[in-house]
Parts: sequence; structure tokens; C-alpha cells
Amino acid sequence: MAYTPNTWSDGDVITKDKMNALETGVKNVCPKSLQLTADSTGKITGGTLTLTDDSTIPVTVSQAEL
Repeated sequence: MAYTPNTWSDGDVITKDKMNALETGVKNVCPKSLQLTADSTGKITGGTLTLTDDSTIPVTVSQAEL
């Protein structure tokens, strides 16, 4: 189940239910796997990070100039 964030406002009461929803959301969306991609020379250029809720995040790999 996807996490639905709470929109907090000044004066809102922090409740057990809202805190537990936050904890569950954090627990359920952790890295599960990382699939890397390489160019024709074998250099890693990016990939896809899959989270425990099966959503994905694109990953870009770059090299800093030293």
C-alpha cells in the first residue's frame, strides 16, 4: 500500500495513528534491489532502484572531475 503523507499545519495535534502511519510508510518504502546499466564500454551509467513497495526510481551515475 502506498504511503499517503499528512499535510501538517501549525497547531495540529500529533496522534498515535499519524505517527504509526509515518512509521509504516517509512518501513514499507526501503530499497529492495538495484539494477545497473552499462554502456558499450562496460562503464556503469545508471540504473533502476526498486523499493519494497515495488515502485521504482531512476538512478544516474556520473563521475566527478578530480
